[in-house]
Amino acid sequence: MISFFEIAYSLVVPLLLVIVWTAGTRLAGYSRAVLASVNLLMVIYAVFLVRQAIGIIQLMKSLGVTSTVAEHTSLWPPDAVAFRFIALVLLCVLFLFGKFRSSGILSVVMLALLYKDHPASTWNTFDLFFKILNYICLLCSAYALLWLLALLPFQRRNRVRHS
Repeated sequence: MISFFEIAYSLVVPLLLVIVWTAGTRLAGYSRAVLASVNLLMVIYAVFLVRQAIGIIQLMKSLGVTSTVAEHTSLWPPDAVAFRFIALVLLCVLFLFGKFRSSGILSVVMLALLYKDHPASTWNTFDLFFKILNYICLLCSAYALLWLLALLPFQRRNRVRHS
């Protein structure tokens, strides 16, 4: 299910960005709020990526591979895959902060990182209907969370400070 986040992000975000950049004020505001929710869901994707990396390290230890990361980095410098992985995780963590959550530029950078190694021809569409339904439920939950916490982009200017 979490691997579907790449597909959903690659399909939903371009549509939202076109609406944000071309539509009227009201529709652009709603699209920016949905964009913030989609970007918040990418934090779950970052946790998924880190968990996969930890799982690979644990698998190497259980198989008895005794080489360490220090040995590998001295022989081979980090490659593009390592930089992509670090950039994906860091960008997803940036989406935790409200200033970056609805940023169109960071969303385009995230799209480029996701689509670079996973073009549309490699997408896994098995059980697609249920993956779409699960993603819509998660998206609604993220939107509701941001709305309840008054963290949506259109709620920022209306926020009242309580002393």
